[in-house]
Amino acid sequence: MKKNDNSLFVAYERNLQQFKDSVVKAGILAKDGSQNHSEGITVFQIGMIHEFGVPEKNIPRRSFIRVPIENNIKEITKLIENNHRLVLEKGMQTKVALDLIGIKAQNVIKESFRNNNWKANSRATIKRKGSSRPLINTGQLIGSISYIVEKAEINIVEKEN
Repeated sequence: MKKNDNSLFVAYERNLQQFKDSVVKAGILAKDGSQNHSEGITVFQIGMIHEFGVPEKNIPRRSFIRVPIENNIKEITKLIENNHRLVLEKGMQTKVALDLIGIKAQNVIKESFRNNNWKANSRATIKRKGSSRPLINTGQLIGSISYIVEKAEINIVEKEN
C-alpha cells in the first residue's frame, strides 16, 4: 500500500456509514402481505386482524409481531450493539451484520407461532379449520414473515415559529 493510499480507510468509513444509514424491517412485508389469503382478504389484513384483534367480531388479539419483539428487545438490542462493534472494530461487512439482525427478528416472530399463550380458536373456527391452534392452518401467514434491510429514510420536521 502506498503512503498516500487511503482506500482502506475510505472503504472502512463507507461500511460504517452504511450501517448507520440502514434500517432492518421484519414482519409481513409488502411483497408477501399483498398476496390473497384463503379467507378472501390479503395476508397483511389477516395479520393485522390477529395482531390487534377485532373485539366486535370476537377475534382476540394474538400479537405475533409487536409482543415477541418487545419481549426480546434486550437480546435484539445487544445483537445490534455487538454487530455495530464488529463493523467498527473488526471490519465485519455491514450487509452481514444487518442480515444477522434481520434473521434474529424474523426468527423471534416465527417462534411466537410455536410458543405462545394465545386464546384458543372458537368452536366455530375449530369446526371450520379442524384445529384449535390459532394462526396455524395453511402456514401462509407464518410463511409470509421475513425481513429486509433498507436505507433509512430521514424525515426532517421543521418547527413552525
